[in-house]
This record gives sequence, structure tokens and C-alpha cells, in this order.
Amino acid sequence: MRQNIEQHGWDGEWYRRAYFDDGSPLGSASNPECQIDSIAQSWSVLSGAGDAMRSRMGMDAVDRRLVRRDHALIQLLDPPFDKSNLNPGYIKGYVPGVRENGGSIRMRRSGRRWRSPHWATDGARGNCWP
Repeated sequence: MRQNIEQHGWDGEWYRRAYFDDGSPLGSASNPECQIDSIAQSWSVLSGAGDAMRSRMGMDAVDRRLVRRDHALIQLLDPPFDKSNLNPGYIKGYVPGVRENGGSIRMRRSGRRWRSPHWATDGARGNCWP
């Protein structure tokens, strides 16, 4: 399983989220929307299934691309689904930036509880928030 994750799930700077029925990736830098998804990065660390160096790279990408410290928010994915032909299902029914469609989690509330264990687990404790 780990070999398949590394062979088919790694996108170069982070882990992909999934694949569509036609075999095209979701959560890939090649996507016009949902280029990066925080869930895949988080689970690569929490599950222990991701390569340690790649998991850290994925979490660094989350920090660079999804964490909005100035607003104390962490986005779930970016950019949100809006006008592309990608069809991830019900998620696209939400307005871009709302709920599962690129919404955000307040870092001081649930975002802290959800993301901090990932950074703490992979040794990047400086990214954990009080």
C-alpha cells in the first residue's frame, strides 16, 4: 500500500487527494481548482503511511498555501471549485470558499485541534498554535 501511495499519490510537493473515475487526479498542481487539499497531507502524517520527508513537504505546502495567519484561518483546499469542468460531487454545490469547497477552519478553535497534531507528530512543533 505504501508503495502505491508513493507511486500514485505523490504530486511533487504534496499528496493528491483522490482520482476521478476517468483517472485524472484531484488535489494536483495540474488541476485548475483544488490543487492542494489539506486532508491528504494531514493523513499522510497521522496514518504514518506517507514517506516522512514527503509528509513534511506536504505539511510545509499546507503552511504556505492554506494557512492564513492574518485571519487566523486554515483553508481546506485551494483554489476552491468554481468554473472548471472538474466535478467532485456535492462539494461544488457550495459557494467557493464555503464549507467543504475551500472553506476555512478557525485556527483558534477546531483548526488548532485538527492541524496541530499533524505538525506535532511530524516534529514541526513551531507550527502548532496555542
